[in-house]
Amino acid sequence: MCDPVVGIPTMAFMAANAAPLAAAGAVTAAGASIYSGVAQNKLAQAQARADEVQGQAELQASVERAARIRMNGQRFLSEQRVAQNTSGVEGSSGSALEVGAADAGQIELDALTEMYGGTNRRAALRQQAGYTRAAGKVAQTVGFVRGASDILGAGKTWEALA
Repeated sequence: MCDPVVGIPTMAFMAANAAPLAAAGAVTAAGASIYSGVAQNKLAQAQARADEVQGQAELQASVERAARIRMNGQRFLSEQRVAQNTSGVEGSSGSALEVGAADAGQIELDALTEMYGGTNRRAALRQQAGYTRAAGKVAQTVGFVRGASDILGAGKTWEALA
């Protein structure tokens, strides 16, 4: 059934076994389509988990940066009060008090802005994780549909060859 010179199947062998070969090819194609879809879904789910972990890390980092802003701000306000007191300025009334209050307000605003940014980054990464999960599920569904299509196409080929 093989050409003795080249060692490949002859045309007569191929013609005699066309239907089973077509079926085997269709099953192989279907399996590959399904496997590809499942693999893409697994990869997408892993990426979505990584996005969520990154989002949580972003939030935690922003909380830590906000705490550092507050700590440095308190240090600055203390130094400011010491400088005012050593220069003879009364720090508990008048413009010195207003400047201190304004600085304290700005420090808190900076800390809250940092935390808000971290919350937004986490929300964006969570949203991206949702999109990635959905894309993975679609890829898996497409793999199953392509696999079914390959099998149905083989049935039509089998019917034509039989």
